[in-house]
Amino acid sequence: MKEMHGEHIDAYSRQFIIESLYDGTHQVISMTGLLNEDVNLGDLVTHMTDLNRNNIRFQINLKGVTQVNSCGAREWLLFVEAVRGRMNIELIELSPEFLDQINMMPSFLGKNELKIKSFYLPYYLRDDNSTKQILMKTDQIDIDQICANPLGPLGTLKEKGNWEPDFDVDEYFYSLRENLKENES
Repeated sequence: MKEMHGEHIDAYSRQFIIESLYDGTHQVISMTGLLNEDVNLGDLVTHMTDLNRNNIRFQINLKGVTQVNSCGAREWLLFVEAVRGRMNIELIELSPEFLDQINMMPSFLGKNELKIKSFYLPYYLRDDNSTKQILMKTDQIDIDQICANPLGPLGTLKEKGNWEPDFDVDEYFYSLRENLKENES
């Protein structure tokens, strides 16, 4: 199998970048920028389809997605439909902006065929108006525990101060909880 070295995939937008890199176990697709009306994920579908001939496992890293508007959401849904049931895809490092879309539209993950492996929890520090995101790995957390104590993950922070969740606990975890239950079975 051909090893990938940071191949650029055209998304037809200067504000959205897609990179593809083979890490030895997965083809990691990293997305960065604004997922909006200028983005076209058609070349990504073609790229993944070509690589899938080798039964490769994919991870899509969404850490860099800073905004998803309604046209970008539509493009993502078209992408999900195009790869649905044809590939093994895990989603990693979901940005809060991307997770917001999942919570507004549970169909954003198809029929839960895309498995969420990690996501960021956003926190706000009142003392100086700064923000911090904490990476949560789905196989190492208990969402019910986080819902009961949303400040629990802050135990990993070295910075002290008046931190608070920058998310609505019930809304933030609604679809995520459903995805994780579906993927346990």
